[in-house]
Amino acid sequence: MIWIADFMFRILLDRSSGNTASGSATVTVPHGATPKAIAAGAVPDALALMKNHPNPFNPSTIISYRIPEDGHIRLCVFDHLGREMAILADLWMEKGMHQAEFTARDEPSGLYFYRLEWNGQVLTRKMMLVK
Repeated sequence: MIWIADFMFRILLDRSSGNTASGSATVTVPHGATPKAIAAGAVPDALALMKNHPNPFNPSTIISYRIPEDGHIRLCVFDHLGREMAILADLWMEKGMHQAEFTARDEPSGLYFYRLEWNGQVLTRKMMLVK
């Protein structure tokens, strides 16, 4: 992680863990917020997508997220090939903490991704379905 200024940081994807993805993104964060606090969802003025629980899961899991201001959100689940498997939320929501449940009764075991979109920002995490 490289600090650019007091208000911004850059996220670099690590290919050493076997991931094939590479790239970077710039995210604006509140003054004084640390990367660890942002990742943990402890910064109240920042968009946050928490780790699903349980993970791995079978057949359902809870996805928690926080939006800092009222607005339209979209929460989707994708398979490892990038195909959209489910839309968990696509609506206007009030600021604060929210949860959505994903159930994969008919889906095969494997890696899935969930993505939160709000106000032009996008956060993505991965989860594992084990049957």
